[in-house]
Amino acid sequence: MAQPAYQRSQVLWLLWVVLPGTALLTWWLAGAVQAEPQVQLAVAAVAASELLVLAGLGRFVVRVDDHTLHWQFGYLGWPHWRLPLADIRAVEVARSSWVEGWGIRRTKEGMLYNARGSGAVRLTLKDGRRLRLGSDEPDRLAAIIAARLT
Repeated sequence: MAQPAYQRSQVLWLLWVVLPGTALLTWWLAGAVQAEPQVQLAVAAVAASELLVLAGLGRFVVRVDDHTLHWQFGYLGWPHWRLPLADIRAVEVARSSWVEGWGIRRTKEGMLYNARGSGAVRLTLKDGRRLRLGSDEPDRLAAIIAARLT
């Protein structure tokens, strides 16, 4: 893999607060009421699944190298996407509204991949599709992509 010209990670803080918090609360409640072994096993399964969600969705990474734009959620390398820079017709700084939310979303103007905040980069592909990548530094990301378009 080529050395990235740009790489930026954003942590999904809300997930890192809510999921461990609910797991600990559930675990504590199960212990406080001296739950049956089946309930304790269910609580352990919920806690484990929450850890998997954190591993799979706990951050958002965008990387640009000489020929490809990469983005992914989580620490496991999946889900991830790759887009040859040659497939991009235009790039511009954009905003996402709070209504569109965070995560992976289909919006009225195409797919949105966002960890937090409202800053984004809108990509128009040569086949007419559009997508937005959330970023806490959209001006820099858009400039780096634009400089590599052919």
